[in-house]
Amino acid sequence: MRGINPAVTGKPGEGNQTHDVRGINLAVPSKPGEGNITQGVRGTNLAVPGNPGEGKTQTNDLSWLQSVPHRLRSRLIQEALTTEPSDYGLPEGPIVLLLYAGPDNHTSLEMEIQRSTPWMTPYIVSLDILRDKQRHDMLHGQLYTHLCNKATQGNILAITGGPNCRTWSILLHKPQQDGTPGHPLRGRHEPHCWGFAGLTKRHSDKTDADSILLLRMLSIYDISRSAGHDPAFLLEHPADPADHSNEPSAHKCCSVWSTNALLSFSEKHNLTWATFPQCALGQHNGAKWTTIAYRHMEDMPNLNILTCNHTRHDSQTHTSAELARWSPGLNTAIACSLAHTLSDLQRGHNTSDSSRTIGTDNIETHKPSVQTIHPETEN
Repeated sequence: MRGINPAVTGKPGEGNQTHDVRGINLAVPSKPGEGNITQGVRGTNLAVPGNPGEGKTQTNDLSWLQSVPHRLRSRLIQEALTTEPSDYGLPEGPIVLLLYAGPDNHTSLEMEIQRSTPWMTPYIVSLDILRDKQRHDMLHGQLYTHLCNKATQGNILAITGGPNCRTWSILLHKPQQDGTPGHPLRGRHEPHCWGFAGLTKRHSDKTDADSILLLRMLSIYDISRSAGHDPAFLLEHPADPADHSNEPSAHKCCSVWSTNALLSFSEKHNLTWATFPQCALGQHNGAKWTTIAYRHMEDMPNLNILTCNHTRHDSQTHTSAELARWSPGLNTAIACSLAHTLSDLQRGHNTSDSSRTIGTDNIETHKPSVQTIHPETEN
């Protein structure tokens, strides 16, 4: 599985083509202001020099957005900037961007990176409104535009995230706590997967907001690729209920994984998909089936082989927010894969900025490896 990237096509049952991604390099600027000079992460230089028109350029093909309603596509247009990146806590130079990172506590991916790969910590930028409602809101056009600029410059080395699933969730099909029937906000098929017509303004705004969080994450990555860079990428969202839920209405439930936009995006960028139960990786609040789509996570173990071996789960009904936290095992797998992909950072790149100097004490003593995953069993 390591280094092999199956193509995912837009139609069920297609694909299963494999492409070896070993030998691909990430754009890692070596000094502030030097543009996007790669330093040989793997052996192939895909960097584009920092000045417009120089080097290898690509035309951004936006056909993957063709099925997305205009009201949402218009929110992907970058704004005229009236702020500075520092206003949003964005440092100069390269970053590893953890979007929708959740609260800053021991369950976060950031904390796992700090524990297992501390040399990567100076590059981590974690954004979530649970941490800062003003500066971390990805619905703000200024923050989004600053991140798009960093993507164009080659200063985003990796993007991970699990956008809000509240309006995509199968939980909306279930009776509510007050006994009222479920009230789904999206349909299974285009264009209703982007929101039913006739929703109240409150529900429409909520649905569109969740769509924008997804689309802006994809767009930032797409902009980086179109500028000639090749960052690591990982998107997480609940697995398609039509395949992984026993709810009677599961076949009617929406899923990001069945949208034409994500299928086209995945095919364009040759993402690898894996679907697995997070309880097998240490999550204790239910058998949440999850799908991830990723690129340049060469040390990611084969999560597709995981199954749920539990005889019971916590029977308490959980909210989508409670289920949103990634399991400890998934955090570890992502942290180790990022460490492998971005190993040049460990060897001391970008140390001219004293605030981001990588201590040599940690270079040899902290070498994470992906552990063999043993599904948890509960008697």
